[in-house]
Amino acid sequence: MSAFTDALALSHVPRWVIVPHIVGQSVADHSFRTLVIFNELCDRLNLEPTVQDVFRVLYHDLGEAHSGDIPKPYKEKLDEAAGVVTLPLLDTPIELAAYLADLIEAQTFIERHKYTQHGRKVAMALLQKIYDVCPADWRSVVTDVVSQITYDYQR
Repeated sequence: MSAFTDALALSHVPRWVIVPHIVGQSVADHSFRTLVIFNELCDRLNLEPTVQDVFRVLYHDLGEAHSGDIPKPYKEKLDEAAGVVTLPLLDTPIELAAYLADLIEAQTFIERHKYTQHGRKVAMALLQKIYDVCPADWRSVVTDVVSQITYDYQR
């Protein structure tokens, strides 16, 4: 497969295979939602991503076209062996915004669609991770974005 066909295949790769949930999500849906959240964070934080940054966010889980959505420690080992650069790269504000967008998308999706104790634990762990990596001066923006997504889900 090529990067082109891998990207197209992501719409058929399910996410959250180890976390019971009510509504399914594909890796393509996750990638698109992550990009939308990244765009919102960049707008609110006055960051100016390049086209390359945008595509890095959109394709951040491209390797899952081959592996499926697997737990992060295993995914990182596979990506490293394949020479694939994945999130998080936290050297610049843009990279941090991309990583936060990925975490926010995952947290808000599982928060809405969880139905087991394990799902609740995953959602809480993701929320904690968001605030662990979030710079203090970004906290109000990140909190507002998470709240807006959570509120919009409830309507």
